[in-house]
Amino acid sequence: LDWDVYDFDWGVTYQYLGSRYDSDYSAYPYRTVKMGGVSLWDLTVAYPVTSHLTVRGKIANLFDKDYETVYGYQTAGREYTLSGSYTF
Repeated sequence: LDWDVYDFDWGVTYQYLGSRYDSDYSAYPYRTVKMGGVSLWDLTVAYPVTSHLTVRGKIANLFDKDYETVYGYQTAGREYTLSGSYTF
């Protein structure tokens, strides 16, 4: 989903990771574990400061969901990114 408000270019991204199975190798013998699903939302914004310079920001995992993509390894949680680009 993408829209413009004044000179700001806003975007929202939704990603659903469904429930899935993985292996728990910390136990012997290893066992299969079911990992729950999670809904993830990201928010982006871009602003053209000049005709050559654009500044961008992103908040990934907007609602700071705790989840694992691989059993036993937590993800980073909410992440903030700020970047810019200059064209000649």
